[in-house]
Amino acid sequence: MPAGPPDPLMPTRSTFDLRASFSASFPLGAFDLVVQAVDAEGRVGPPAVLNLTATARPLPEGELVIALAWREFVDLDLRVVDPSGVEIWANNINSYTPPAPGTRPDASDAWQRGGILDFDSNQQCRIDGRNAENVVWTQAPPAGAYQVRLDTFSLCGHAKANWWIGVYRRGQLLSQRRGVSRPSDTRFDHGPGGGVEVLRFDVEGP
Repeated sequence: MPAGPPDPLMPTRSTFDLRASFSASFPLGAFDLVVQAVDAEGRVGPPAVLNLTATARPLPEGELVIALAWREFVDLDLRVVDPSGVEIWANNINSYTPPAPGTRPDASDAWQRGGILDFDSNQQCRIDGRNAENVVWTQAPPAGAYQVRLDTFSLCGHAKANWWIGVYRRGQLLSQRRGVSRPSDTRFDHGPGGGVEVLRFDVEGP
């Protein structure tokens, strides 16, 4: 990485700006990042050591969280069908249904009652590195049976994708599944109701 212009406050020192990202499969824990400068003659300066810690991305907080994570840089999509039959996915990110026109409007924050998809990761193979999607109810979710579906939209040139889905109720793991998506899984319909069912679970009333 080439050095920038000298620092105005320290004219004998060059400047640089570095931004680094790490693979989703990078091992968790403490590690040292070692940086050294090299001059035009190839002479290497003393090392500067940065003590860093790699931690897992925390789950979002909520009354009910359905989490999808995967390893490879592919486009997988999480879909959740709530007890009333509403499908939460990239084209319908919130299960909240507003009142019909002409009826009394809900409160301005009523949309927060729904289950909300937080992100459409790696959409159409535009890799963002998150490799994770979550559907979250921050308020009490409706009681009844839920269906979780996985849509393998594209493997983006990879031979397979290893994925994991977990269901959390107030932070406690209720159910989970692990699996592998292969090229044949991309042939399923990607419209409403697309993908394949990977698990079902029930939520009891308050």
